[in-house]
Amino acid sequence: MSQNLTLKSKNLRRNFEREKRKKTILKSALYLFSKKGFYNTKMEEIADRALISKGLLYFYFDSKEKILEEIMNSIYKDFLPKLQNILKLNLSPLEKLKKFIKFEFDFYKKNKKFVKLIYEIFQEEVYFLKRKFPFFREIHLKEKEILEKIIEEGIKNGIFKKIEPEFGCFLLSSIFHYIFLKGVVLKNYNKIVEIFLKGILKDEKDR
Repeated sequence: MSQNLTLKSKNLRRNFEREKRKKTILKSALYLFSKKGFYNTKMEEIADRALISKGLLYFYFDSKEKILEEIMNSIYKDFLPKLQNILKLNLSPLEKLKKFIKFEFDFYKKNKKFVKLIYEIFQEEVYFLKRKFPFFREIHLKEKEILEKIIEEGIKNGIFKKIEPEFGCFLLSSIFHYIFLKGVVLKNYNKIVEIFLKGILKDEKDR
């Protein structure tokens, strides 16, 4: 009995250490990817920053692409469910839009290194992420679809101007890209709401 408990305890400790080391690798890789660029970072450098041997790194991940995939899976884990919950809320399209923008703002702000990394990869090779990680494209298609539905609902209710929902998505995406790529400092998401609504919100007299 005691031997079984000891063995179980050892396995739990071993698994804990593996997960801890794995998180250290991912954190080290993300730091280097965002600082040096994905293509310019070597596996040896990731191992050095994580304070492990190159051989041990390859035990966990056999390539930079596998490390990047794990980083993306971790960051996007709850992304879509949270966005879909906004769509289900019993709120006006305007309030849903504000919550959508707040969520995106908080996501970008929390994951600055990752966002910088993604844009760097796009600039180097635009189709790399879509080709290597199909789920990345699916996530952003669904993200766009959710925003389009909010805009369509707002147009139908006479709150938003009659614009192409796809154009509205492009406009909001451009605002976010500019702010975070240029390092514009915003304390909260309200400025983004203000800028975006100037483009799509009807004047009260026209509603």
